[in-house]
Amino acid sequence: MIAIVTLMLLLAAGATDDAYADTGRDELTQAYADQLSKGRSIFATTPIYHIVPEENNITFATALNYTDALIGPKGSNAADGADKLQSSLSYKGWSGSPYVGFSGSHFGLGFTALNGYATAEYRIGSMSDKSAVRFSGVGFFGYYSTTASMLPKEVVFSFFAGGNSISAQQEEYDNSFSAKYRYRVTSYTGGLNIGIHLAKRFTWIPWIDYSTNRISTPEVDGNSYFSAGGSLDDSINLYWRTTPTKRWGIDFAVELAGFDIHFGGILGAIGNITNVTRRIDDNSNQLSVSLNMKGS
Repeated sequence: MIAIVTLMLLLAAGATDDAYADTGRDELTQAYADQLSKGRSIFATTPIYHIVPEENNITFATALNYTDALIGPKGSNAADGADKLQSSLSYKGWSGSPYVGFSGSHFGLGFTALNGYATAEYRIGSMSDKSAVRFSGVGFFGYYSTTASMLPKEVVFSFFAGGNSISAQQEEYDNSFSAKYRYRVTSYTGGLNIGIHLAKRFTWIPWIDYSTNRISTPEVDGNSYFSAGGSLDDSINLYWRTTPTKRWGIDFAVELAGFDIHFGGILGAIGNITNVTRRIDDNSNQLSVSLNMKGS
């Protein structure tokens, strides 16, 4: 009888710990999502699919994204480091996106590829849940560009729509458990940007877009895995659902040796030094470079 009561108490304690861990991780993930949505600087490099070729041009471009964020609980200072926080969520990774775009009179097409890797670690006390994801995919976008008669011809409006199909391989593990999953992410995106050529080599680019991700049911060993929560769903939320559905920003591009270098993300990182909450230490950054070639 004593053994049964003891076992019940241990199970109850374990369930309480798991519930507390899940709730803590959810709150940290949501804090990071809120920061991305409304707490970052307005300056940001345009996503690669916002690079619209000029009329009768072919554009080659590449984008590099670097993620390095540490999120602590309310009232903490993430700059102290994960070891000094009661609980923490670290998120690190990179992605690269080569791109090629073609444009005729007003209309254009763009094709992009994506490859990247990211890791996450949730720590609370002596417990630690880790994950890693590798992903790759392709994207297709259509464009329509025009000017307005009441504005200078240096102001170009570009509308676009398209999406990406991404294959992801994700591993969840701790000191005693490891499992690998596969799933697909399909994203749909539409938006607008305004290219304002202020000088011969300088362009100001306000932009806005709306996107949504659809994630297939993860599979492990070829079998559908239906998760009722836990570390897998938490990691998927961090990797694919923290990016705001609606994004906007201002990018700046400077032409150097024939290349357009977009450095809005660098200005945004500088602005985030004073804009980011103390509980989030975010050193992420992004940079894109493009080259225009006149078509025949």
